[in-house]
Amino acid sequence: MKLLLNFINFAQLKVKANSIVNFVRIKLFSFGDTKKFSELRNVSSNANVDELKDAPTAAYFTDYDRLLVKQEKSKNKKALTNTPAPNSSTYDNANNQTWVKEAAKQPKDPIIAVSYGSAGYDKKVSWILQKFIPAAANGVYFAPSGTFKTFVTLDLCCSIAASEEWQDLKLSHGQVFYIAAEGDLTIARRIKAWELINGKEVGNRLAVVSHAISPVDISMKDQLINEIKSTSKRNGLNPKLVVMDTLSQCSAGLEENNSSEMGRYLAGCNDISRRTGATVLNIHHTGKRGSDFRGSSSIKGNVDFMLTSETSSNKNSTRLSIVKQKDGEQEGLYLDFNLEKVSLGFEDQFGEEVTSLSVVDRTFISNEDGSTSRKATIRDESCLIIRKFFTQESVDKGLNKKQLSKLFRLHTKENSQNECPNGSALTNRLNKALDYMINTGEVFEEEGLYFFTSLPAT
Repeated sequence: MKLLLNFINFAQLKVKANSIVNFVRIKLFSFGDTKKFSELRNVSSNANVDELKDAPTAAYFTDYDRLLVKQEKSKNKKALTNTPAPNSSTYDNANNQTWVKEAAKQPKDPIIAVSYGSAGYDKKVSWILQKFIPAAANGVYFAPSGTFKTFVTLDLCCSIAASEEWQDLKLSHGQVFYIAAEGDLTIARRIKAWELINGKEVGNRLAVVSHAISPVDISMKDQLINEIKSTSKRNGLNPKLVVMDTLSQCSAGLEENNSSEMGRYLAGCNDISRRTGATVLNIHHTGKRGSDFRGSSSIKGNVDFMLTSETSSNKNSTRLSIVKQKDGEQEGLYLDFNLEKVSLGFEDQFGEEVTSLSVVDRTFISNEDGSTSRKATIRDESCLIIRKFFTQESVDKGLNKKQLSKLFRLHTKENSQNECPNGSALTNRLNKALDYMINTGEVFEEEGLYFFTSLPAT
């Protein structure tokens, strides 16, 4: 009987002991921690050193270690490796076993994309606008004022959004975002004019942002990317085109002539393209002479494509051409756009009819085989006018810039098929023609005077 009582007492003592162990175990570890660490390997302290060199160890048997576990959770599992245990003797306990701490998830190393030899040579280029604007790319469209570049851009945007087909070239259709950094009223009117001409509505497939978005501002850029993704998903479309109108407004605070700052700006545009799959198109101005884009030459080097346009001899028309095409042809390809005035159906406060322009037709021209003659442009017309007023006397004596401007204005009024521009527009036209004639060797400048190398044909 006494032996039986001793056995019962021993059993009760063992139950109490187990309860104490479990209580301590629960206190030291939450259920999640217990489950987590129970799945870890128990590694013998006598294991091969090579097996342990990549597995950082730490003891989790003290309040200090328990605190580290909580800290790790509160910091979203940030790295807490290489934390020394306060008592190294802990490692000698528990039957000479140590817990191996699960290595905190570290940021992955940058992925380096490697290909070998000619692998991928047959990959086809995807296009937003066949031959002119590649898909998932980053580009710039620059042109002088008065060349209808915004109207051309909106014709493209509306056609992509409204699934309009162009007769000569293929278009990819989907969601479009237009950053109207210079104001959204005129943009809305131009979109309405396009809808009236084409009998279609773009609706929410063409989203207009009425303020500048800076690609170098991480928060603003991320908000734009999220908006592009959510709007496209809501409309059941893929993002196709993001227009930044203009580069100058969206890069406010950056120096256009600084290659490093323009590199940062265009890298931000690349990030938008990469994360959305859309092409980013920056609308940009020309420099003082009107013949090239404004700012650092690195702009051209940091984009996939570059477009420009110039008005032709026909009134309300312009020609789009390729300045750079990274993955396609760029010589001898043109797009001619003709525009017409459209009444928007209401009057302003003074009773005047409100109108806008819209593209009414497009013509693709390819000079690759020489079968299609190139149409005369404003520059061609301006060069012809300059040749006409250069007499034999002028060839000998030369003309200064003031004389050139006066004669150019008079002859432009008499001979131009377009309305004669005023002020800076006329000066830009003259400068553009002179630059071309100097580059071709037809005209040279010496001490502020301009000369023909030979008598021009009349």
